[in-house]
Amino acid sequence: MSVEQGPIWCAGQRGARPLDRRAFLGSIAAATVALAATPSEPFADGGRAYIVAHPALHFNKALYEAMWGSSEFVATGSLRTYDGEPLLAKLDGPHTLFIDGQYDEARPATLGAFAARVPGAEFAVIPGGTHGFLSDRPQEALGIIRPWLDRQGPA
Repeated sequence: MSVEQGPIWCAGQRGARPLDRRAFLGSIAAATVALAATPSEPFADGGRAYIVAHPALHFNKALYEAMWGSSEFVATGSLRTYDGEPLLAKLDGPHTLFIDGQYDEARPATLGAFAARVPGAEFAVIPGGTHGFLSDRPQEALGIIRPWLDRQGPA
Protein backbone atom coordinates (compact mmCIF):
# COMPACT_ATOMS: atom_id res chain seq x y z
CA MET A 1 0.00 0.00 0.00
CA SER A 2 1.34 3.42 -0.85
CA VAL A 3 1.69 6.42 1.43
CA GLU A 4 -0.94 8.30 -0.54
CA GLN A 5 -3.86 6.03 0.45
CA GLY A 6 -6.41 6.67 3.17
CA PRO A 7 -6.89 9.25 5.92
CA ILE A 8 -5.10 9.59 9.22
CA TRP A 9 -6.95 11.36 12.00
CA CYS A 10 -5.55 14.45 13.65
CA ALA A 11 -7.00 16.09 16.76
CA GLY A 12 -7.01 19.85 17.15
CA GLN A 13 -9.02 22.57 18.80
CA ARG A 14 -11.82 22.18 16.24
CA GLY A 15 -12.12 18.42 16.74
CA ALA A 16 -10.75 15.48 14.83
CA ARG A 17 -10.17 15.76 11.12
CA PRO A 18 -8.64 13.48 8.51
CA LEU A 19 -5.22 14.16 7.02
CA ASP A 20 -3.94 12.42 3.96
CA ARG A 21 -0.92 10.22 4.50
CA ARG A 22 1.49 12.44 2.58
CA ALA A 23 0.44 15.47 4.63
CA PHE A 24 0.81 13.44 7.83
CA LEU A 25 4.33 12.29 7.02
CA GLY A 26 5.29 15.75 5.77
CA SER A 27 4.01 17.47 8.90
CA ILE A 28 5.84 15.02 11.15
CA ALA A 29 9.03 15.55 9.18
CA ALA A 30 8.67 19.33 9.35
CA ALA A 31 7.97 19.30 13.08
CA THR A 32 10.84 16.96 13.73
CA VAL A 33 13.23 19.06 11.70
CA ALA A 34 12.05 22.26 13.36
CA LEU A 35 12.11 21.06 16.96
CA ALA A 36 14.45 18.11 17.30
CA ALA A 37 17.82 19.50 16.37
CA THR A 38 19.86 21.77 18.60
CA PRO A 39 23.42 23.02 18.12
CA SER A 40 24.64 20.08 20.21
CA GLU A 41 22.38 17.63 18.37
CA PRO A 42 22.76 18.03 14.60
CA PHE A 43 20.06 17.05 12.12
CA ALA A 44 19.94 13.52 10.80
CA ASP A 45 20.60 13.27 7.06
CA GLY A 46 16.87 12.90 6.37
CA GLY A 47 16.08 16.08 8.33
CA ARG A 48 18.73 18.04 6.48
CA ALA A 49 17.43 16.76 3.13
CA TYR A 50 13.87 17.77 4.08
CA ILE A 51 14.98 21.33 4.86
CA VAL A 52 16.84 21.59 1.55
CA ALA A 53 13.77 20.30 -0.32
CA HIS A 54 11.39 22.67 1.56
CA PRO A 55 13.20 25.99 2.10
CA ALA A 56 9.99 27.84 2.99
CA LEU A 57 9.63 25.79 6.19
CA HIS A 58 11.49 27.12 9.17
CA PHE A 59 11.18 27.28 12.93
CA ASN A 60 9.14 30.32 13.96
CA LYS A 61 10.59 31.25 17.35
CA ALA A 62 8.16 34.14 17.94
CA LEU A 63 5.14 31.90 17.33
CA TYR A 64 6.58 29.09 19.46
CA GLU A 65 7.30 31.42 22.38
CA ALA A 66 3.87 33.07 22.11
CA MET A 67 2.17 29.68 22.27
CA TRP A 68 4.45 27.75 24.65
CA GLY A 69 6.69 30.34 26.29
CA SER A 70 10.41 30.92 26.48
CA SER A 71 11.19 27.96 28.75
CA GLU A 72 10.82 24.30 27.84
CA PHE A 73 10.15 23.47 31.49
CA VAL A 74 7.00 25.51 32.16
CA ALA A 75 4.28 26.60 29.75
CA THR A 76 3.80 30.36 30.06
CA GLY A 77 2.30 31.12 26.64
CA SER A 78 -1.22 30.81 25.30
CA LEU A 79 -1.15 27.00 25.62
CA ARG A 80 -0.58 27.08 29.40
CA THR A 81 -4.28 26.49 30.12
CA TYR A 82 -5.11 24.37 27.06
CA ASP A 83 -6.70 20.98 27.77
CA GLY A 84 -7.14 18.79 24.72
CA GLU A 85 -8.22 15.67 26.62
CA PRO A 86 -11.94 16.10 25.74
CA LEU A 87 -10.96 15.71 22.07
CA LEU A 88 -9.86 12.11 22.68
CA ALA A 89 -13.51 11.03 22.54
CA LYS A 90 -13.79 12.41 19.00
CA LEU A 91 -10.93 10.35 17.56
CA ASP A 92 -11.60 7.45 15.22
CA GLY A 93 -9.68 4.83 17.21
CA PRO A 94 -8.93 2.31 14.46
CA HIS A 95 -7.31 5.15 12.47
CA THR A 96 -5.34 6.60 15.39
CA LEU A 97 -1.72 5.91 16.30
CA PHE A 98 -0.21 7.37 19.45
CA ILE A 99 3.57 7.23 19.14
CA ASP A 100 6.16 8.34 21.66
CA GLY A 101 9.88 8.22 22.25
CA GLN A 102 11.05 6.21 25.25
CA TYR A 103 12.74 9.32 26.69
CA ASP A 104 10.21 11.92 25.50
CA GLU A 105 9.19 14.63 27.95
CA ALA A 106 5.63 13.55 27.12
CA ARG A 107 6.13 10.33 29.04
CA PRO A 108 5.04 7.02 27.53
CA ALA A 109 2.88 6.35 30.61
CA THR A 110 0.93 9.55 29.97
CA LEU A 111 0.53 8.99 26.24
CA GLY A 112 -0.36 5.34 26.85
CA ALA A 113 -3.16 6.45 29.17
CA PHE A 114 -4.48 8.74 26.44
CA ALA A 115 -4.33 5.90 23.92
CA ALA A 116 -6.23 3.62 26.29
CA ARG A 117 -9.12 6.12 26.26
CA VAL A 118 -9.51 5.81 22.47
CA PRO A 119 -11.06 2.42 21.65
CA GLY A 120 -9.21 0.70 18.83
CA ALA A 121 -6.26 3.11 18.84
CA GLU A 122 -2.71 1.82 18.73
CA PHE A 123 0.15 2.96 20.93
CA ALA A 124 3.85 2.54 20.24
CA VAL A 125 7.05 3.59 21.99
CA ILE A 126 10.26 4.13 20.02
CA PRO A 127 13.04 2.43 22.03
CA GLY A 128 15.77 4.95 22.86
CA GLY A 129 13.78 7.73 21.19
CA THR A 130 13.23 11.25 22.48
CA HIS A 131 10.72 13.94 21.48
CA GLY A 132 12.45 14.04 18.09
CA PHE A 133 12.26 10.27 17.52
CA LEU A 134 11.99 10.67 13.75
CA SER A 135 15.30 12.49 13.83
CA ASP A 136 17.18 10.46 16.42
CA ARG A 137 15.67 7.02 15.69
CA PRO A 138 14.37 7.24 12.10
CA GLN A 139 14.66 3.54 11.24
CA GLU A 140 12.85 2.45 14.41
CA ALA A 141 10.17 5.13 13.94
CA LEU A 142 9.50 4.25 10.31
CA GLY A 143 9.54 0.57 11.29
CA ILE A 144 6.45 1.32 13.38
CA ILE A 145 4.76 3.97 11.23
CA ARG A 146 4.93 2.18 7.86
CA PRO A 147 3.34 -1.11 9.02
CA TRP A 148 0.64 0.89 10.83
CA LEU A 149 -0.10 2.80 7.62
CA ASP A 150 -0.22 -0.48 5.69
CA ARG A 151 -2.80 -1.84 8.18
CA GLN A 152 -5.07 1.13 7.53
CA GLY A 153 -6.08 -0.11 4.09
CA PRO A 154 -7.48 2.09 1.35
CA ALA A 155 -9.65 5.09 2.29
